[in-house]
Amino acid sequence: MKLEAKKMEAEIPTCSMADIAFLLITFFMVTAVFSQNRGMDFTIPAEAEQPDSNAQSEEAVHIRVTEAGQICLDGKAAAAEQILDYLKPKLERWPNKPIIVTTEPLAPYEGFISVYDELRLVDLPVKEGGLGLARPNISIPSLQEIEQLKRLFGEDIFGAEAGGCS
Repeated sequence: MKLEAKKMEAEIPTCSMADIAFLLITFFMVTAVFSQNRGMDFTIPAEAEQPDSNAQSEEAVHIRVTEAGQICLDGKAAAAEQILDYLKPKLERWPNKPIIVTTEPLAPYEGFISVYDELRLVDLPVKEGGLGLARPNISIPSLQEIEQLKRLFGEDIFGAEAGGCS
């Protein structure tokens, strides 16, 4: 009597693959580090780049969005459409002039977006030998950076405690 050998098909057991994938995802989510220490720095000047000796260094332009959604340009109330007109003469004298954008914690998001949209329209001519247009020196400090500056200088250097524009 001849017995037939049953052929077993080759198979990879995958029933626990979902469990392993879930454990790996959970592990990476728990061990991931999210840093919120820095705000956004849009441009970094080159080391060799020096401002013109004729151009005077002025303080940074500060744009703040209040909790009421009001936009303040260097402490004065303004509409978003006035940002370009305000910045052009200042940036013509000193193209690397820093522009600092801050918002109060409860400021409406659309206020910041309107400021950001206007700042995206600012184009600066590139120096000889460069191509295209340059971008202004825009920085957006985080709340932690603002608090750190308050501790260092003992006051709010961005004027956020005033609550409104003058």
